[in-house]
Amino acid sequence: MADTQAASCQACGAPLTQVSLAHPVDYEYGVEPSEDYRYLRCGRCASEWLDPRPTDAQLPAFYPDNYHAHNDDHGLVAGTLVRLRGWLRGRKYRALLPDRKQGALFDVGAGDCRHFDELQRYADWEFAGIEIQEPVAEMARQRGYDIETGVLENMDMTRHRGRYDVVSMNHVLEHVREPGEVLARCYALLKPGGYLIGQQPTNSTWETVFGDAWAGYHYPRHLQVFSRNGLRTLMQEKGFTDISITAAPHCQTAISMQNAALARGWSLKLDHGRSSIYGLLLLLSLPAEFLAWIAGKSGTIDFIGRRPQQSSAVAG
Repeated sequence: MADTQAASCQACGAPLTQVSLAHPVDYEYGVEPSEDYRYLRCGRCASEWLDPRPTDAQLPAFYPDNYHAHNDDHGLVAGTLVRLRGWLRGRKYRALLPDRKQGALFDVGAGDCRHFDELQRYADWEFAGIEIQEPVAEMARQRGYDIETGVLENMDMTRHRGRYDVVSMNHVLEHVREPGEVLARCYALLKPGGYLIGQQPTNSTWETVFGDAWAGYHYPRHLQVFSRNGLRTLMQEKGFTDISITAAPHCQTAISMQNAALARGWSLKLDHGRSSIYGLLLLLSLPAEFLAWIAGKSGTIDFIGRRPQQSSAVAG
């Protein structure tokens, strides 16, 4: 059975909630959980979260074998955008450090660390991280990186505490059961003055006009979708300062369009959650994505927070 109803907001803790999506559907993979889930919305900060809360034992079934994160063949259009995203992230990481050639980075959800290989071209950093899938983590270790297996919430922090200049966490926080605990542990990983940097979806966007087809829900895998205000509040609660939350360029609308077509009865054959027309949808959505990014209303946000130079340790 799932955990009991999470009546308080996962971001700001407010008890003011209402149902925002009563009957969510997994349009991408057709996963049908054994529980009847819904999304609740906070009446104070407008963040949303899955209710009731799944247990750790229930989460693996949410990720089928054909999950898109397990696929290396992105196609021409998506592959080009993925490479561009990696280059932009590399530039952002390096710009955070006064000496761009030296530093230590810990990545939450590290995968096989090919992105570390790319970063090594520009900075002689120490790279480490944690990856939930043991075969993938082992591939990263074979590449020479210090990668733990598991989830950050349960990781032994002994040799990692206060060691890193940068902790990165891209499209992870929306997947975890205890987002506040994850942020607290990110804080504990950082040196005083170090930075947490990441990316995730937000419902502070025009894209929610797609309703239950909005890709930001990514039901049932996104356990929460924070508003900008909600994320800022949670980061401040965990001790972060100098918080910056900005619109990020992305291609999420193409999935929303695909989901909307499926919801209207279109017959689309999906491979790793993507249809044969996904590349076309990407191209069609790019103008709207660009305008949303410029206007600061895109459905994905970049966030940065800093551990103060003089700060007490946060438990984790």
